Amino acid sequence: MSGSNHGSMKEWPSTEPKLVSDFRPDIEGLRAVAVLLVLLYHARFGFTGGFVGVDVFFVVSGFLITSMLISEGISGSVSLPNFWARRARRLLPASALAVVATLIASWFMLEPTRLAGLAGDALATATFSVNIRFAVLGSGYLSGLSLPSPLLHFWSLALEEQFYLLWPIVVALAAKFRQFKRILGSLIVVLFTGSLAASYLYTSEYPTAAFYLLPTRAWELLAGAGLALATPQLARLQVPLRALLGWIGLFSVLLVGWFFNENTVFPGVLALAPVVATSAMVISGCGTVCGPGRLLAITPLQWIGRRSYSLYLWHWPLLILLEARFGILGTLPRAGVLVLSTILAAISFAFVEEPGRRHVWLAELPRRSILAGVALAGIVLVAGISLSVLSPSTAMKPLTIEPSVASAGSQKLQELQISPNTTAPPPVALGRVLLIGDSTLTALRQFENGSISLKGFDWTLDAESCRRIVLRSCQRDGRRPKSVVTVIDGLTAKNKHYDTILVMAGYHSTPESIGKEFEDLVSSARTHGAKRLVFMTLRETLAFPAAGSRGKLSVYSGFNETIRARLSTVPSPEVILLDWNGFAAPEWFRSDGMHTNLIGTLGLGEYLSDSFAAMEGRPCPRDIALTPCQVPTSADSSVDLLARYGVTDTD
Repeated sequence: MSGSNHGSMKEWPSTEPKLVSDFRPDIEGLRAVAVLLVLLYHARFGFTGGFVGVDVFFVVSGFLITSMLISEGISGSVSLPNFWARRARRLLPASALAVVATLIASWFMLEPTRLAGLAGDALATATFSVNIRFAVLGSGYLSGLSLPSPLLHFWSLALEEQFYLLWPIVVALAAKFRQFKRILGSLIVVLFTGSLAASYLYTSEYPTAAFYLLPTRAWELLAGAGLALATPQLARLQVPLRALLGWIGLFSVLLVGWFFNENTVFPGVLALAPVVATSAMVISGCGTVCGPGRLLAITPLQWIGRRSYSLYLWHWPLLILLEARFGILGTLPRAGVLVLSTILAAISFAFVEEPGRRHVWLAELPRRSILAGVALAGIVLVAGISLSVLSPSTAMKPLTIEPSVASAGSQKLQELQISPNTTAPPPVALGRVLLIGDSTLTALRQFENGSISLKGFDWTLDAESCRRIVLRSCQRDGRRPKSVVTVIDGLTAKNKHYDTILVMAGYHSTPESIGKEFEDLVSSARTHGAKRLVFMTLRETLAFPAAGSRGKLSVYSGFNETIRARLSTVPSPEVILLDWNGFAAPEWFRSDGMHTNLIGTLGLGEYLSDSFAAMEGRPCPRDIALTPCQVPTSADSSVDLLARYGVTDTD
């Protein structure tokens, strides 16, 4: 992502090629392809596997960096201070500017509850350890979460910087021996094999760690290192063969970028596809410009390739912060973000990145560049600490929905009562009830007495954090939960039957997708033979981290409107929509406004018990008058639920 590639283009000699000064237009164009894949993926313009652009960068970076180190090793010894000084001038000025600018913009555009977490991300960025932080926190790059950290993309830069710190030391030690290349080659083979094996093993057991950490990703950079070491041999390949390899590599990268998606088990062995394809393109250029080299050398791709680092730095914070402030962006706004990213990248490249890299005074002595890098990291640290201290979320009381917003949301929902059975369903036998959902339902089992208020019906609970309705669930804690529809279809296949299915999930969807997911859910329930499908309105909170949840109605109000609109067209099984959002009391929730505390969990169980009693036309579980129960419309906050059920409050 950040290797140097400057000089004049020359033919690789057949004996001992020059590895440093030769400019490779094909590699510059390859970097353009890589960053375009990433940008189109993040902006949701097809290329659902565009995340492999990072893998392309890893191979290219390993090739260029190792080429320079080998050149120094051949000529005498590797100067570690010079190497690290060049990296500091090349990487840190632009990245420090991007981080500080992101923190400032986030103060105005991001939900206040997320600022403290972002400050922690910034501190980890300054110490080149943010990938480790995301691995520990379980942040899912492929998870489909609505609003990740504006600094999430720095994970790959941190990983590269860790490689830049360690790998030159290995090369420098190998350069002290007469059999320099043979020793280095053996080390590359051993380290590559071990890292690839670790990637394979950890991707299945600990996918988040495998995605973010250097030990499971180093093999991709080492693949480029191996290409650098093997350049003399590769230069002897016939031009037609190199051309063929190049075209195969280019088309393979594009195909992988188009067909991979969040369901792809990655990195693991599947990461070999972009790595091998990139290696083929690098090999293709180890001689005269051949194969795709001429295509990659066209001016637009050269221009983008030169600015690929700055483009990578700026596009992601723009996308995330604009969605945080204005909601999920449409096609034209997302295209506008890419244009704005290009403008910022051009400015950053011209006035920060290039001047920093070419600064004469800094380049005279390595310690000047290194000290300047330390100073820039210090600025980022100060900015992160300042945000942490000033952030209201560091001392914030539990947040609730603002009354004006709650009223507006309730009014909006009342206007959309378009199906009679959403308010007064006719009596029907519930039979066996399956309660299935995501983390919003897990409280029923996480609290010791969380399910004590569930009375009057035969229920089974199947809830997992991060579960989605249809789409593949995000990676969380080394697992990827099955979707609601997958679970229901599995029960159908095993002939495990439930008469009523209640679903409380869908928080990691989008307004565009949740309508189709809802229809698929109804179809699955119909196939299952359920008499009734009960769906809960999603909690419309401004505190839960999701795009569009600041300065306006929660984005989840759009989800609720979409689901209600679908009810008018849904055939059997009969679908009931319970207005959990309109019923629940604000003090029932934790600080995120979405997940219940113990009191809220008791309230949820009571709400379900009364609602199911109303569906069967029988009295509420606590009704001594034995009158038919009615679906409750709003919670009575004056009731002491802890005393009613004889439990003690706990976290």
